[in-house]
Amino acid sequence: MQECFSADNKKAIIEAGLDYILSTKVPSIPEVIARWQTDNPDDDYTHGQIWSQPSYTDGRKRKSGKPDSVTHFHYSHDRARRTRRGIDEQVAKAQRAVDGAVAIKRNRYIDLKAPDKKVNLALAAKHRALVIRAFVGYLYSRIRYRELHSPRTGRITPD
Repeated sequence: MQECFSADNKKAIIEAGLDYILSTKVPSIPEVIARWQTDNPDDDYTHGQIWSQPSYTDGRKRKSGKPDSVTHFHYSHDRARRTRRGIDEQVAKAQRAVDGAVAIKRNRYIDLKAPDKKVNLALAAKHRALVIRAFVGYLYSRIRYRELHSPRTGRITPD
């Protein structure tokens, strides 16, 4: 999980008696979702499914070992569909660029290091399989939350 809001800023907000909710980037499958996948290998994500994971304001374990915030991860079927479509469009554009139909510009799926420029289909397959961007993380400053989940859904509701 990547964050652009500094730990010092978060701490200052808390010390001022305020709370925050921040959207976070999810560059890899979060631990709580990976655990759910292991426990439910035959289940697909459901639209609106939410997982919660205690986290630390500074991104590392504090000496106390107690988390001081919680991150909720939300899955959206529509977001997943748009992500897959975007990947397909970028791969098609990369193929046209490699074929010489259009100029090569920035495209993550063109392997420029290869002797002959080629489309990096392995990276596209990895992105399609993970559909990482179908998850959005929301970091809450309050650690209090009530879990109303079954092991199957992982759904929660905040206090």
